[in-house]
Amino acid sequence: MSTLARKACQQCRARKVKCRRAFESDETCINCQRLNFLCEPVGEALPSPMCLGPHGTSSQLTGQPYTLAGTVRKRAPRACSVCHKHKARCSGDVPQCKRCTSRGFKCEYLPSRRKVRGSLSPSPIVEQPFSSTSIDTTLQDSLPQGSFSSGGGSEVFSEQKLTSSKTSMNCDDTEVRTCIDSYFDHVYPIPQFSFLHRALFMSEFRRGQCPPILLKAVCAAGSLYLPKNCPSKLRTDAWVSEAESSVLENYDDTCLANIQTILILILCHTVKRRFKKVMVLLSIASRLAYISRLNHERRDLSFIESETRIRVMWALYMQESLFAGGLAEFTTVPGSNCHVRLPCPETSFAMDEGCESFEMLHPTCTKSSSNLGILAYYIRVLNLRDRILRCVRTTALETCLPDGFYDQLQEFELELYRFHEALPRSFELSERSLLLHALSPSRKTLIMLHIVWRQSFCDLYQGFFPNLKESFSATILQHVTPDATQNFQKTCSEHAVQQVNNFDLILKLDSSGSLKVTDSGIAIYAYQCAKILCQLQPNVADNLGVSTGNIPHFLESCADVLTELLPYLPFVSQIQKDICTMLRYYNRQRGSESCTGNHSEDETALEKGSSWNAVNQERMMSKYGPLDTIYRNEKGEHQKLDNTTNDDGMLPEQELAPGRTENDMVATIDDTRDLPPSKVYIPPRGIMGENDTWDNNWDFQFQDHDFNMFMYNSFEIHESFPMDP
Repeated sequence: MSTLARKACQQCRARKVKCRRAFESDETCINCQRLNFLCEPVGEALPSPMCLGPHGTSSQLTGQPYTLAGTVRKRAPRACSVCHKHKARCSGDVPQCKRCTSRGFKCEYLPSRRKVRGSLSPSPIVEQPFSSTSIDTTLQDSLPQGSFSSGGGSEVFSEQKLTSSKTSMNCDDTEVRTCIDSYFDHVYPIPQFSFLHRALFMSEFRRGQCPPILLKAVCAAGSLYLPKNCPSKLRTDAWVSEAESSVLENYDDTCLANIQTILILILCHTVKRRFKKVMVLLSIASRLAYISRLNHERRDLSFIESETRIRVMWALYMQESLFAGGLAEFTTVPGSNCHVRLPCPETSFAMDEGCESFEMLHPTCTKSSSNLGILAYYIRVLNLRDRILRCVRTTALETCLPDGFYDQLQEFELELYRFHEALPRSFELSERSLLLHALSPSRKTLIMLHIVWRQSFCDLYQGFFPNLKESFSATILQHVTPDATQNFQKTCSEHAVQQVNNFDLILKLDSSGSLKVTDSGIAIYAYQCAKILCQLQPNVADNLGVSTGNIPHFLESCADVLTELLPYLPFVSQIQKDICTMLRYYNRQRGSESCTGNHSEDETALEKGSSWNAVNQERMMSKYGPLDTIYRNEKGEHQKLDNTTNDDGMLPEQELAPGRTENDMVATIDDTRDLPPSKVYIPPRGIMGENDTWDNNWDFQFQDHDFNMFMYNSFEIHESFPMDP
């Protein structure tokens, strides 16, 4: 049989073989006849090779892509978005590939960026509309390290949904970047929020693949620390509302982004003093964490993925321990349920350097570990303080000292000292150490570690002061010898004085521009320190080598350290004013010591402190804490709180009572005893004590309007001032 050559057909040209025909009139060449191909001359459109079957028919009917040679294609020319994201082999079947079909994923083919070569038509693209739900939660494969949402490998985000994250912010990228930078500069250094990887988060944001709900929560938290004239401040409430609505609509979604969003929303609600929402969100986050098995470490994940899960779990533990205040009924994430190692050092997490540390919450030895970061030590001291509060609060409600109570106090004190001795030298609090950490995200964790350590001693022994809200009952104090009481008060006062030295060091570096501290927890500890110093007796001060004339300076330091917080957290101004009121009262008391009448009346008023403690557990909710605010709201004592608070968290100008002038705004012991009740200024309900922060252990003692003065038992006289910082 003779063969005739003519212009090659498309199939032979594509396969780079010689095209032959038995007869010139034949429409099909020999090669196409042998391989059962559709023989078409060059210039005419052929179906896509992906759609051709072994007989030249469309593979959409057979469901199997073939090569031009008729063999089964092992590698598809296009991959769906899910397989492409996870770098998995995609079969290329349409409308769904085999991998997505077997795993129940939503398969989508996005338009290719490549230009189609020749006249071959592009592969068919399946256009599928996407729903408003932003998270698909059935994926169990771990995401790659380059993906921000790889924190646990339990979620995947549709490409189209992630791309809409920028447009859902209703503002330009510059404004969003400003909020993100503010978050990582001010919020991320706070120990409870050190779980986002900044580099990966910014990478996902630039590609438009950041989860929208998490992006809104981050921007809302970051905007809290921006200047008042920043336009992002106007969008804070909207971002919080949208993120919270998305979380609650998908409350059964156990993806890591949902838990991270809840933790950040807790900060936003805390600043606005919405503590009921905080407690509800904490309970939801804890259940989601248990369902996601965040409290158990996964060895099959990459280092960043595993470390992110660990940090989220410990962040939840820290948040709840601060809010629970040592009360078991408010604890859903005890330390015994966290079966994961402590977080690695910050540099290892930031640079993706694997950490070989397997240190758990309770140390197995007293020596320091080089693989432990400052965050791990902070978690340990927070756990130790939580156990101290549980012991002290339980004892304060008793009518007699439990057996072995002194031994337990001594054991706690020894454990605190052992913890401090185990700290590496680089984690000691000194001017040089703070300067070296000034540009590190761990600077606030280093400061808070030593402040919480000092506060733990104060929490351990302040119950032996008779005039504090946290005092033990009178029957307990009667069974304590005077020498033991004086020793306990001495230890508590000694650490309160050392706490002031920490504040002075912060103020020194802050004034030089080397250190900026914006952690709201300092406000709580400064208030407690000032309250204890007001109780410092001359004989105890002499034993400490401290002159009572230095106490006004100590109180000034406690108030000055809060100044940096005022532009960001307006409610701190009330705490600062309370400390200033203590200072004025202390100076007034020192000036009137020679007046026996006034002094005896003051002592009589102060003796009421211990009689409040054994009534019920609700009385143990300390001032400026969330739990006592919730209790009072439930009893209707602060029904006007929401109406008396401005949008920015500030309290409005307070009105004077009839017969009072601007000079009479401070209700003190001296100027209220001789006035009739109608002339005494009493701050309205909802003003006193509602400016609470996220710590929970501080003084609250509510006085009804029937009283002729508004005074706390530990020299805490509240005055009414405008709340503008």
